[in-house]
Amino acid sequence: MGIIEGYRLRPASWVSYRGVDPEFFDPEAGEWDVDWTRVRPLEELPDRVDYPEEPPRAEFDYYDLAILAELQQDARRPVAEIAERTGVNEKTLAYHFNRHVVGNGIVRKYVLRWWGGSYAKTNTVTYLEMVVSGIRRRDVDELRRRVEALPFAYSSRLLEDGELVYILQAPMPPNYFNQSMTWMRDRLSELGALDAASFRLLDARESASMTVPLELYNRESESWTVKVDELIEKLRAVRAMVEGTPSASPGSGAAEDKGRGPSVASR
Repeated sequence: MGIIEGYRLRPASWVSYRGVDPEFFDPEAGEWDVDWTRVRPLEELPDRVDYPEEPPRAEFDYYDLAILAELQQDARRPVAEIAERTGVNEKTLAYHFNRHVVGNGIVRKYVLRWWGGSYAKTNTVTYLEMVVSGIRRRDVDELRRRVEALPFAYSSRLLEDGELVYILQAPMPPNYFNQSMTWMRDRLSELGALDAASFRLLDARESASMTVPLELYNRESESWTVKVDELIEKLRAVRAMVEGTPSASPGSGAAEDKGRGPSVASR
């Protein structure tokens, strides 16, 4: 289609979500107040999820996924509100929340995320990404202790692509960008890793998180179902929108079977 010129995939060794440090946030003023002299290397590293990961033992169903999708939008959302939003009986959801989501450990942890005044639609966020290439495996933990002490550090991951690549992401207020960069460069210099590091700013307006794709879960077969023909038609519509040309007619290509085309299902 020509929308994407190229892409590459890098296998991840692990991913970690720390969440921002509330110690340096004034909730009454609604502002950050970072005293850099008090920022120290982490004593304990944030939990991480290693890949490839063994399949979870806990079973899940549609109700569990519905709860997850709502919590991913707002982790503070009570069961009563989830029931109202989804149209599912509150007692049914309460059972699944307590027995499956919490009891079986479907939700592992909660993290605190700061995203300025308006989520993903604001100019009050500077979204920094730092990449350290060619790091030695034995140096990863010490690097994490130093740089993930940044009060705004949110997530990190380690990629394997012939060499190890460490990535840290940190959304922060714009007025703390210069201070954060100076602090990060000092930490990297202490480790002799400054030359291996690169920085870039992500566009917060074009960044968003997605919830569990509940519409792809078939309640009857209790399996994930991907309708390939529908995806193809949606891609054609996107291409037509980008190129400014009419999209393909419903009767062409993979849509000839009137919406009952190929699908892929998996448990």
